[in-house]
Amino acid sequence: MISPRGYSDLLFKMRTDGTLLDPLRQFVSDKEFVKHFVGAVVGWEHTVKTYKVLHSPNEVDDLELERLPCVLKPTHACGPVMFITEDEPILDREQLKSWFKIDYYKESREINYKYLRPKVIVEEFFSEDGQTVPSDYKVFCFNGIPKFIQVDSDRYSGHYQHFYDLAWNRLKFTAGFFARPKDDPKPQMLDDMLDIAAQLSRPFPFVRVDMYSTETEVKVGELTNCPHGSVRKLDPPETEYLLGGYFGDNR
Repeated sequence: MISPRGYSDLLFKMRTDGTLLDPLRQFVSDKEFVKHFVGAVVGWEHTVKTYKVLHSPNEVDDLELERLPCVLKPTHACGPVMFITEDEPILDREQLKSWFKIDYYKESREINYKYLRPKVIVEEFFSEDGQTVPSDYKVFCFNGIPKFIQVDSDRYSGHYQHFYDLAWNRLKFTAGFFARPKDDPKPQMLDDMLDIAAQLSRPFPFVRVDMYSTETEVKVGELTNCPHGSVRKLDPPETEYLLGGYFGDNR
């Protein structure tokens, strides 16, 4: 049998060989519980504040949002999100109720989600101006060592995605989303972000640490065990083997 060497192939192996059943991986997959891990390792100041957690559809009817803006999302899945602002204060309660029916394991076959209890979390809307959806900074860590950074911007309009090395040099590959000629500005808190990512990733041979940053703060949004469910290929194809080499790199 030929052993997988490409990045996506190695992620697929991790998705299917039982690795994702690690209790810690399951724990940090829950968007409520991951904050306890982040708080214990690097401090609660690096977590996004939780306002409420809803445990059943019945609680949705009684939900009153006391602080705006805020963000709502299911704790047991990836993708769905609802932004509530003073300009757009409409709360779609039927959509929130539908989130309790999501079985993300059936969609993605990422078994770390299989045993998570459905919940909806209400949390602070963390951004520089309190209105603009912030860029996502995603640090790919192998054996506790940050190797490169993904930046997603304008996610709910155009969704641009770029990759950078640790010195903020643009990397010449894509993963299926739009790219633009202009580079993203280097975060002022980049060194802190990399240090936080290194600390949080130490228990894992591979994990992606997803965070937000302003000029003075860094907040960890979640830890991602298997980006894009291992099904999104990189372009150009040789990048697959370049990044795949990081799985065995302990430097």
